[in-house]
Amino acid sequence: MFDWDNYFIKQKNHHLHPQVAKYKKLETKKLLSKWLKKKKNLKILKTDCYEEVFIYDSIADMFEKNLTIIDISKVAIQRAKKNFPKNKFLSADISSLPFKNKSFDIIISLSTLDNLPFKKFRKAIREIHRVLKPKGKLIITIDNGENILYNFFHRINKILHILPYF
Repeated sequence: MFDWDNYFIKQKNHHLHPQVAKYKKLETKKLLSKWLKKKKNLKILKTDCYEEVFIYDSIADMFEKNLTIIDISKVAIQRAKKNFPKNKFLSADISSLPFKNKSFDIIISLSTLDNLPFKKFRKAIREIHRVLKPKGKLIITIDNGENILYNFFHRINKILHILPYF
């Protein structure tokens, strides 16, 4: 099992160049605005706080009051809280979410699921389904080049050009 606390202790900078991360943030915000169509009072769950730790590509400021952000790393949670004190942060494992059934209108998973082993991935999908309200929206990005799903979807999109964010 990967030690995320140790990763965040050692990792001082974002893996992306700051300008690339800022561009990622702008594009992600555009897509979220389009997909969510300015709906208000939505309960939103973000499945990790990597972006909030390194700030440049965070979307936390877009949903200050309605956003709950989880992460398995307590170190990441502590650092992210300092950067975004208005958001709600919680240390939790995506494969065992501490929320009631049908709790969230939207779940945003930016490159979280692609870092999970397959068995844990399946549990995480079940948990996401459990806490997502009927007709809720699930927004997933998969950008870990070592993940077989990333390569699969990337190749399909090269042929069909159907995925909105690749």
